Amino acid sequence: MASFSLFHKVLEKISSVGFISQTKTLVKRYLSSLKNNKFMLVLLLCQSILMGLSICIATEKNCLLNPVTASMICVALTMAAAWLGLFNTIQEIVKERGMLKKEYMSGLNFTSYMFSKIIVFSILSIYQAITCVSIVYFHLDPRPEEILLTNTLFDLTISFFLVTFSSGIIGIFISSIVKETKTTLILSPLYMMFQMLFSGMFIPFIDFTKKISYIIIARWGYESFASISNLTQYGVVPPINVFFDFTTSHIINTWLILIGILIVFLIASITAIKRNILATESNYLFLNDNKNRLIKKYNIKN
Repeated sequence: MASFSLFHKVLEKISSVGFISQTKTLVKRYLSSLKNNKFMLVLLLCQSILMGLSICIATEKNCLLNPVTASMICVALTMAAAWLGLFNTIQEIVKERGMLKKEYMSGLNFTSYMFSKIIVFSILSIYQAITCVSIVYFHLDPRPEEILLTNTLFDLTISFFLVTFSSGIIGIFISSIVKETKTTLILSPLYMMFQMLFSGMFIPFIDFTKKISYIIIARWGYESFASISNLTQYGVVPPINVFFDFTTSHIINTWLILIGILIVFLIASITAIKRNILATESNYLFLNDNKNRLIKKYNIKN
């Protein structure tokens, strides 16, 4: 009985911690784990820089004057953003399945848990967008400098961030429906193949792929990069009409679609985590009222 009272008090103490306090704690804990895992930290911080430099090495400064290479710059930025987002998060939930369930049963605020992930990965996505886009933008000469909304560099950075962050949320969704981290190694290339095949970047649309493209992150990323850069002035032929429409309304609609996809997959991720991890029966301790003692489920001895 004394053991149960102590256990009950611990649960009450944990549960009483507010949303903001738990979120802060979880953010600090994750940042601390990244600090301890220096290889992963360096990888997360340097990938966007390496990708930006790789794009610069592979292209000439005046590549926008060639319709083929002008298009490929936008393709490269799109694929870089899609990969960075996926890499950031695709193992994030599956590697914490056991810990998440145990802490949830001990009073963890699930909203705080998800919000802490969003905070960390949104900041990381902003950093990756700024570094990769800036490196590529200042490499180009001439640069796309026709102002669409505020500033071309800033608009391109917003597009890169939205693609990265949206892809990251899809990564969380994938991570929440698999049971082993090694499964994510199989799904990662499949995800990138879908982005390439159904976005219109490499293969012209047919009726079927055009319909699928509406939920493909890369399609909207490519469209936003190409529209902001006004690729039609460089002779690039769009996959479909108004794909590269150089108007404020078009780019805002593209951003809103990316945000919409992000929200849909965020809801799907939350649902998947609750059903696949938090709602499944566990082997953790619970109270047996008849005997007034703590026992393990599935290991009951009368």
